[in-house]
Amino acid sequence: MAYVPKPLKCDPKLFDIDLSSKNYIITGANSGVGLGTAEQLMKQGANVYFACRDEEKYKFSISQIKSEQLPGKASYLELDLSDLESVRACANKINSEIETISALVNNAGIMMPPKKITKHGFESQFGINHLGHFLLTELLLNKLLASSPSRVINVSSVAIDGLPGNKPPDINFEDLNFDKRKYNRAEAYAQSKLANCLYTKNLSERLLSKGVTAVSIHPGWVRTNLERYVSRNPVAKLFTEVVALILGGKIDYHIGSHTSLFVLLDENVPKMSGEFFSQVGVYKNKKDRSGGWPMKAPNSKIYDSEMSEKLYEVSKELVGL
Repeated sequence: MAYVPKPLKCDPKLFDIDLSSKNYIITGANSGVGLGTAEQLMKQGANVYFACRDEEKYKFSISQIKSEQLPGKASYLELDLSDLESVRACANKINSEIETISALVNNAGIMMPPKKITKHGFESQFGINHLGHFLLTELLLNKLLASSPSRVINVSSVAIDGLPGNKPPDINFEDLNFDKRKYNRAEAYAQSKLANCLYTKNLSERLLSKGVTAVSIHPGWVRTNLERYVSRNPVAKLFTEVVALILGGKIDYHIGSHTSLFVLLDENVPKMSGEFFSQVGVYKNKKDRSGGWPMKAPNSKIYDSEMSEKLYEVSKELVGL
């Protein structure tokens, strides 16, 4: 029988830390890994701001976790990452109404939809997964710096290693939106997830010694609604089933949240700013499949300072900073 790595789990002592004075902002916290992360933080007394598009889904989610019975507090922030005006409005509200930010978790995302264009003309996965979070983070940097020590968590993916049938991703600066080439939804997804890691490197270098830690993570192959587009594509659906088989099944979102929680709560993480933290994953190299907190990322481009700086400058121009 093939070896199936066991999911990594936090030391239970991390879940005993009192977070009653802490404020956390989590994008896409109304489901999946984001919800699991929010629930645990609230169990420890934190104030958690659910930055989501749909307030009704937020209300349903907090009713499911019975948030009123938890010592922490849940609050809603309207945020549509596909709309830069919505991102700016959300950032303005945070900057004016929330005194300090302990951590920003850029968790929301979409995975392999048919080609769509955002309101401002970007390919949807690059626009939502990277540019929306990029703008939100940049607009909150002064608040994060004033709140230091603070943390920024960028949720990336095993896709940085390249999905089956696709080579390891790159940032195609000449055609970020697939205007000049045939649209490949898996390639576009992987590009956006590589961008998450490159932006993390850029942040960690700019904020060195300023009290803000930036890391990227792969949370594992978790049962979430991120796969709503994948399930409609026969090839992609087959891939996810093979992945689940290799990993011994998809992990529950509560376990999937452990990587996020580790990088949010462990006292040693600030010493590892810029690093990549991974749950078990279907990496091409078998030795990487057990994950690591942290581990060497399987794509060397993640450590390319010149590329990360270029992406930072291009992203600033695209979002109008």
